[in-house]
Amino acid sequence: MPAIATTMIGLIAGWFIAETHSPRAIVRGLLTWGLFGVLIGLFASLWLPINKNLWTSSHVLFTGGLAAASLAVCYWICDARASSITTRVTEPLVALGRNAILLFVLSGLLAKTVIYLKWPDPELSLGRWIYLSAFLRFAPPYPASLLYAVANLALLFALLAVLHRRRLYLTV
Repeated sequence: MPAIATTMIGLIAGWFIAETHSPRAIVRGLLTWGLFGVLIGLFASLWLPINKNLWTSSHVLFTGGLAAASLAVCYWICDARASSITTRVTEPLVALGRNAILLFVLSGLLAKTVIYLKWPDPELSLGRWIYLSAFLRFAPPYPASLLYAVANLALLFALLAVLHRRRLYLTV
């Protein structure tokens, strides 16, 4: 049920944006509902803690509220008050958003592949070997882990950028 509620929050936000013609009304509505969701989620957490792993109702309300408020800010900056600077900064992200489903699938496949593939060392997974030999040599464990994740994203971004330039998109 909480996953369905999360989906419904996103659907309602999308419907609200599509049906509302004034950018100010969109921002005001999303911020209002976002603040309401955050406050109700925090209030509900007094009885049912905000817990992502259990996907509690308070988590749904709190994160849905944060998402609505974040969407309002992004919409205001990128769409309502768009400029050449914001377009230049956000254009690379379009490649990720246009092929979001493909990004999701490929990231899962990449993660599973580097976990289960034992090469070049039969004792280590490929992902562990890459982490140890390419990232842990140059940084402490936490920054090395972050660099490994950023490298994964950069690899996927490069692929999606090529597809975006060729206007190839996976749609449902």
